[in-house]
Amino acid sequence: MFRHILPKSERLVQVVMMVGGLVTVGFVEARVTEPTAIFGCVYTTIQGSGVNGGVTYLGPSLVEKPLQEVQLEAGPPWPNQLKGVGAAWAPGVFDVHPEENSHYVEIKSSLNAEAVGLMSDIVSHTSNTLTIADDLSGVLRGGEVVVIRAHKTLEGIFGATNQAGLGGGDAGTADLISILTEGPNASFRSYYYRSGIRLGGAGWRSSSNPFVDQSKTPLKTGQGLLIKRKRLQPVVLRLSGYVKTGVWRRPLPGGYALVDPLAPLTDQTQFTPVSGPAFTLGGTGTGAISSELSAALTPGTPQTADLVSLAGTMASFYVATAGGLSSGGWRQTSNPMVDQKLTVIPPATSILIQNRGQDKSWWRPQPFTVGPR
Repeated sequence: MFRHILPKSERLVQVVMMVGGLVTVGFVEARVTEPTAIFGCVYTTIQGSGVNGGVTYLGPSLVEKPLQEVQLEAGPPWPNQLKGVGAAWAPGVFDVHPEENSHYVEIKSSLNAEAVGLMSDIVSHTSNTLTIADDLSGVLRGGEVVVIRAHKTLEGIFGATNQAGLGGGDAGTADLISILTEGPNASFRSYYYRSGIRLGGAGWRSSSNPFVDQSKTPLKTGQGLLIKRKRLQPVVLRLSGYVKTGVWRRPLPGGYALVDPLAPLTDQTQFTPVSGPAFTLGGTGTGAISSELSAALTPGTPQTADLVSLAGTMASFYVATAGGLSSGGWRQTSNPMVDQKLTVIPPATSILIQNRGQDKSWWRPQPFTVGPR
């Protein structure tokens, strides 16, 4: 279902998504508001407590609107610093949250193709220079174009007063939204909507502190969320934002990472909704688009390879090495003989990756094409 009544200045872009797994996805209605900014929404289901123990791996899928595109100065870059040509940033414009980085840069174009798609948080800034969390001086060549965006926040995804309809209450009774601190010693930080007449008032809170407002807690782009639903009934969640176009490079630290593939779209037509190709572990050709994740992971056996877990499957997958009775490729740990490359990564979900080796990077191409506007 799409709305076709739009002002003449806006153009309708229809994107069709494959429905897979236990997550129900509706449609994306997209309006081109800028040459590179496609706005849309995705409907997905947060499962009730009777399905998978009430656990949903949520992938926010869409990003915030580009705030600025800035060209960097030519010449060798400085470690952790990006100097913008003609930039004039006001003090504190990128410092929304007192404890966490609220904005980031993405390399949109570069003379070095290996740099395109990289992202890094903005730690601080002057009027014309950004200090970023990562040292990109080894891959930048000078003259790059970067895009500045804000990260999503709790209130941005779920509503300032919990318009999403998750179960409120206290830390023991409310639905929990958990963010994984990635790495070998991974751990979750949990948040909930505090409701009712309570000392300290209502609003988004950390499970460790019921008094401090956490509504503007950043949810880093490419970061998945684990939602623990404590009510029996499911909740339909509307995710809105802008489509991440172009390639994307996502760090995979050693240990665990809960990753949002940022792939809400799998096909696009001009007017009529149809079933399009699915975003899969490794399938290619008609009906399938590969995640290209296998190129980032260490292959092996179920005991040695990096592992990937998908929401709703209660199963783990890995890339098998060829040899013996196995021809290699995507396999399920419980059945190493059956090819799993066509396993669908459902839209609006995140995937849990166990990296058993050193830090890696997942290069993901744009999993859709932008059709007529």
